[in-house]
Parts: sequence; C-alpha cells; structure tokens
Amino acid sequence: REALDISEECLEIYRDLGDVRKEVDVLCRQSELYTRLRKHDQAIRALHLAQASLEEIGDHQMQARIAGRVAAIHAKLKEHVYAQWAAEEQREHFEAAGEKRSEAQAMLKVATCMAWREEFSSAIILAEKACEFL
Repeated sequence: REALDISEECLEIYRDLGDVRKEVDVLCRQSELYTRLRKHDQAIRALHLAQASLEEIGDHQMQARIAGRVAAIHAKLKEHVYAQWAAEEQREHFEAAGEKRSEAQAMLKVATCMAWREEFSSAIILAEKACEFL
C-alpha cells in the first residue's frame, strides 16, 4: 500500500512534467501492485489510463502490450467476453504498428477466447487466418 502511495506521487510529478512514457511506466507498475493485492478492477483501470496516455503519442506497440495485459487479467478472472475485446484491441494496435507476427499471435488469443465461449466455428476460421500471417 505504501508503494501505491509513492507511485501516486510519482505519477503526479510525471504528469506535471508531461513525461508520458514515465507516466505509463508508473501506471503499469501500479497495475502489477493492484494485481498482487487481488484488486483486479483497479489494475485494469490503471492499464486503461496508461492506454489513454499513450494515445496522445500514438505508440501502438506499447498500447498493444498493455491491451494484452488487460486481456490476461480478464482471462484469469474467466471474463472471456472482456478478454476477447482486449485481445481484439491488441490485434488492432499490432496491425497499426505493422507487426504482422504479433498481430497473428493476438488473433490466436481472440480465437482462444471465442473457443472458451464455445464459438468454435468462428474460432477455427480466425485461427486459420492467423496462421496465414505466420
């Protein structure tokens, strides 16, 4: 909890300085701390704030990585619809960054979420499409 208080102070300083990358780093660390404390809603909230900050500078690669973290938290909580949405967002950011292999891997995550939701035919079609990228 003390670490979260300190990170809030750091977050304010980096925001005042306009250092988006350091702000995002602090938010990601906060998310990790919240996850350890089993406060998953707050962990996801911190990651969404990080993504919003990254939109300002258009860093699709980092936004994709953060979307992957959001998907992983939702998957761990068995929230497969939300995990699928986050994985789709990750795929979109990798596509925007021009990273075909990573985009394909994100497509496989989406397909996995579809399978968890018993959307097997859609999952198979998407997995086959992802394999074309690999």
